[in-house]
Amino acid sequence: MATSASALFVAWQAGETRRSTKISQNALKSAQAVALDAARGRLDDQAPQVEVHLADAAWPPLGPSSGWPQPWPAVQEWHFPRDEDVLLTLRATLHVTNHSNRPVHVTFQGDLYHPYTEGADRPIRMDRRLLLEPEQSISADLRKHFPLKDWAQNHRVYTEGNGERPAQALGVVHAHDDRDNGVIDSWELKLSGFPIEPDPDRAGVWHLMHPTLDESALRCVDFALQPPRMRTYWLSRSKEIPLPDPV
Repeated sequence: MATSASALFVAWQAGETRRSTKISQNALKSAQAVALDAARGRLDDQAPQVEVHLADAAWPPLGPSSGWPQPWPAVQEWHFPRDEDVLLTLRATLHVTNHSNRPVHVTFQGDLYHPYTEGADRPIRMDRRLLLEPEQSISADLRKHFPLKDWAQNHRVYTEGNGERPAQALGVVHAHDDRDNGVIDSWELKLSGFPIEPDPDRAGVWHLMHPTLDESALRCVDFALQPPRMRTYWLSRSKEIPLPDPV
């Protein structure tokens, strides 16, 4: 009898110890979560205010030339398969503005180019880091050329409602200030669309989309005016130590 009571007591004591340990662990996790939330809130308050948006989609699309690409004529038409490898470029203008009261480093990657400037003979890729002063803005072109057969496939994907569009320009913008314990904001950019369509009366003939008077060219040019911001939090950017994710 005494042995049974002793065993029951030991089992009860072990259970209480486990329960107490679990309560302590949960309390620690809760405290850590509160601390991480507070740290994120502080970093959000201190983060640079950068606006990134796309606008000014060029229409008509651009075609190859000996120098800077030029717009295709609105009445241009192409005959497949003869013209399937002719190049066509969609372009939209990216605007990045620093609304902070301190300088911000901005990095451009992907299909981003310097906008047209007088005397330039070709597009120059904007693959570098720039320093934006307070209230300073900079523009870039999100652009990429593809053969007409890829744009035709984009149109088929659009009309059939499924599949991946093979023709799309992609870019990424990163922004941060000089704070080592801070944030890095990123925006993923995508420009696609279906700028050409088949002629309904002539087999193998494709031409530019023709928006009506009450429609915009944006009907056939696809991009997000304000791409979503992705934010990462850092205990130390220089040492590549991220702030832990909430438990």
